[in-house]
Amino acid sequence: QRAQGLAAKVVELLCQPFHHTNRNITCDNYFTDLSLAQSLFSKGLTMVGTVRKNKRFIPQKFLQTKRTNWETSIFGFTKNFTLVSYTPRPRKFVILLSSMHYTPSIDETNNKPEIVSYYNKTKGGVDLLDQLVHEYMSKRKCNRWPMAYFTSALDCCGVAAYVIWTKLYPQWNEKVNYRRRLFLTSIAESLVKPHIYRRRECPGLQKRTRKLIDQFQNDKEVESARTNEPGPSKKRRCHICPAKKARTQKQICSLCNKNVCNEHSTTKRSCNECDNVD
Repeated sequence: QRAQGLAAKVVELLCQPFHHTNRNITCDNYFTDLSLAQSLFSKGLTMVGTVRKNKRFIPQKFLQTKRTNWETSIFGFTKNFTLVSYTPRPRKFVILLSSMHYTPSIDETNNKPEIVSYYNKTKGGVDLLDQLVHEYMSKRKCNRWPMAYFTSALDCCGVAAYVIWTKLYPQWNEKVNYRRRLFLTSIAESLVKPHIYRRRECPGLQKRTRKLIDQFQNDKEVESARTNEPGPSKKRRCHICPAKKARTQKQICSLCNKNVCNEHSTTKRSCNECDNVD
């Protein structure tokens, strides 16, 4: 069963850090409700949002559909809230609730109520976020809600990180029209590189896979990954010797990380002068 009052609980939870800061919350018709507006107003927050036409607190006069005059408005006022029904075209009207506006002001530039103009200016944040998320998204069809939640959070974090990065470094790839794709690609590579480095040092990894990893890495990164990888702590049998000999050695191959004996391996020697050269 669907939880009752879920929309109001979500808004209340997200607004907790901003109580008594005199900020405004802009909502769509899924969240806007008179009881929620009263709760936010008591906590020092105002709200502006569209209202679904099935709400009980809407007067019947606001729901009249037979309006022939274009760009007309009906206002309703209480002590702390304003309700407006705006008709942009015949037989089409939208209802908005506001605890921020107290007068029937009309915007002279577009002949719309000030509440409608303010809502149109501030509603784009969520719509723009959805647009950016759907442009490059990691979400895939999945029936596991933890994975769906994780991918949604990851996509939102990618947008937020891109906004912060471009504010700090506005000249970064400013002439490229796909720099957000470049930013997300660099983040994806930085997240996956540690796993690639660890996998390369796994014993028994196929040579083809190791060569592909080497193509992805540069020489310095490969060397740092090798030096940071600890050697084996126990003696193991040489992987080339037959089972009858069963030679055990601690030394390993520098490429495949498998134990190998002296007979089936070579030792590279260098003089002291070459060792001192960086």
